[in-house]
Amino acid sequence: MHCHFMRSIVVTGVVLFAFLPMTASAIEVLGKKPSHVLGAPSSMPNDQAITKMIWAPGIDDGYVPQGVTWADGAIYLSGYRSTDPKVDKGPCRIYKVDVESGRTLGHFDLPEDCGHAGGLAHIGNGILVVSDTRRLYSIR
Repeated sequence: MHCHFMRSIVVTGVVLFAFLPMTASAIEVLGKKPSHVLGAPSSMPNDQAITKMIWAPGIDDGYVPQGVTWADGAIYLSGYRSTDPKVDKGPCRIYKVDVESGRTLGHFDLPEDCGHAGGLAHIGNGILVVSDTRRLYSIR
């Protein structure tokens, strides 16, 4: 059951953030729910640690969520576009998400040579770093 739940997080694009204790069943999932998802996310053993849940943006457009970071009061999420589960690369994009509403505030695409925006970090001074399979991108 645990592996099935972890797979459903990746497939449905649920991003979880823990700030204060509360049961997940009492929490509204913010943001735009992907069209293929029926119902709410499954429960898990540490539900009491989850206080905010946000659907990952871009799922309906084929983007696979990868890295997540927090910067300047917003959540940033990296991903790549692939509609084939056997293909783990494609155009890369960064989404900016409002932490209070779950609304997507914007996005930008990375250069064409990016194929798997797997990691994302905010290193300060408004700089994001994205890791691809063989390179790093610094974004200001």
